[in-house]
Amino acid sequence: MCYSLKFLLVSIACLFSIEFLGMPWAIGQTIVSGSIISKNTRWTKENSPYQISGATSVVAGAVLTIEAGVVVNFISPLGIVVSGRIEAVGTAGDSVYFNTIIPTVGKANFKSFILQEKGSLSLRYVSQRGGYNGQRGSYYFVSTEKNVGNIDLLDSRFAGNEYIFFGKGGDNRLMANNTVFELSKFAIANIGVQANNCRFDSLQNVALFQIGFGAIEKCKFTKIDGRAIEVNAPVNINDCDFEYNRTAIFTQSINEKFVITASRFSHNNVAIEFTGSASIYDTIYNNTFCANASFDVENNIINNVKLNLSNNCWCETDTAKILAKINAPNQAVVFPLHISCRPCVAKIQKDTGSVCTDSTARLVGVAEPDMICAWSPNENIQLPNRSSALFVAKNEVENIVYKQFIYTISNPITGCTSSDSIIKMILPRTHPKCRNCKIELLKKNIEICAERPIGIGFENENIFWKYQWSPQQLLDNEKGFNPNLISVNTTTESKLLKYKVQIIDSAAGCSATDSVLITILPKYAINCNPRPELHVYNIVTPNNDDKNATLYIENWEYYSPISLTIFNKWGMKIYHTNNYQNDWAAEGQLDGTYYYHLVIYNQDQKLEKRDHFVITGNQ
Repeated sequence: MCYSLKFLLVSIACLFSIEFLGMPWAIGQTIVSGSIISKNTRWTKENSPYQISGATSVVAGAVLTIEAGVVVNFISPLGIVVSGRIEAVGTAGDSVYFNTIIPTVGKANFKSFILQEKGSLSLRYVSQRGGYNGQRGSYYFVSTEKNVGNIDLLDSRFAGNEYIFFGKGGDNRLMANNTVFELSKFAIANIGVQANNCRFDSLQNVALFQIGFGAIEKCKFTKIDGRAIEVNAPVNINDCDFEYNRTAIFTQSINEKFVITASRFSHNNVAIEFTGSASIYDTIYNNTFCANASFDVENNIINNVKLNLSNNCWCETDTAKILAKINAPNQAVVFPLHISCRPCVAKIQKDTGSVCTDSTARLVGVAEPDMICAWSPNENIQLPNRSSALFVAKNEVENIVYKQFIYTISNPITGCTSSDSIIKMILPRTHPKCRNCKIELLKKNIEICAERPIGIGFENENIFWKYQWSPQQLLDNEKGFNPNLISVNTTTESKLLKYKVQIIDSAAGCSATDSVLITILPKYAINCNPRPELHVYNIVTPNNDDKNATLYIENWEYYSPISLTIFNKWGMKIYHTNNYQNDWAAEGQLDGTYYYHLVIYNQDQKLEKRDHFVITGNQ
């Protein structure tokens, strides 16, 4: 027994069987009525189900995202107007569910979704069911105005509607993949359709009604009480199955070509019916017709256009029986009528050009979309089962290698095969067409010690290149691949030199340059030669004769900075500096014996020297 609660929808929902819905749902969690969604919004499983009880809209620029597991129940004829975008994305294990749960509604009034302006839908892993106890409840599950955005369907199922998707002309587009349409009156009407690997089953009237400007591939149409496909604009129908339909394909008044290829028609009342005018003379080929009750082809084209059916197959081999399944064959088809499918003729777009090893070349065969193609041998070929394949060339020898490629196509209906071949020249790396002058010195910065020769160039020589280094000074071979640099630096500072190399490959017609920066360290730099011995003179004679005028440390510049402290004979400090430069002249000091303490830091090592010296002749 159901009891009256706060919301009217609770009492409405109690009327319906939860078993029909096919999934669990709680009553009255989120009520949506008269809502205007003007910014990006997300409907979550936690707040599900969402009860659409009044007109709702998603305005232009806004996106409504519906998560996996969400249940949306339409309990009012006023659905959702979409000028923005709705993205309902479920998963393989948890769909998004749309349900119409009103037992009776006015036909023209009930629309679950109305797309207008640039409104669009993206539905993935969606399960939709209209009606109550198996009756159709939505007159339109999705109704589109003219020139709206795209409708994208993937891995979904739709059932129980008058029209599942209905368009009002214009540039409406619907793309469906791996999707089922069933148990409705019309599946899709008045919309440009691209459908791949879809199933249309048990529809009361038409699966695809007045469609065009699209492609229908690898789809199956079964038990359509009216017409499986009714075409009113150009469309390609390829590799589809039509079984147990009243009429598989019907067209009228088309002045542009449409194509029917590689499809199978069996146990229909009529496989293909033409009326009005159509450009279909030679666009029906590689199809198979078997056990259709009334006609394989019923051609009532009023302008006496005849069909070329010579490249189709029949399960019969008796020409009389085949012609009996073609309405008025003398007026309808071109004779002779061959009981076969389009023959296999493999063709390669010839290319006499060569290809360098480790580079790629494209192999291009004439595409036959209704046939199987393959390239062989398929080593080092990307996508070998496509008419256009990419070959990665390999040649490990010094000579040109010639390799043959075979392009084969086969018709799975008739079993015929055909091949064509091409020979490619694969050039070795050393061929002038394959060589390039790309260079990069291994070292862009080199430190060298003065008076020590070192190579500044390449590790290995390229026999095809000529080398020229500049400037030429200090190099032992300015035309070598790895010249030695010999330099002198007697200062205590580093010197910077820059050398540039140009390489030329005359046969390949290319050249390139690179450069290296050389740092020449002083002769006695820490990483180069041992420094000369440090010697402290033991006498100071400040008598203006320019001899021993200061406390002189020989080779001090190779040990700078030097910390120096001087003491008198009583141990009193009379002088100190952290950067001694042979400049203490004993000013104001009396003759006598003095002592010094010298400290040098050398690569984190502290070197100390203590000794005495004598001042004499000081005035």
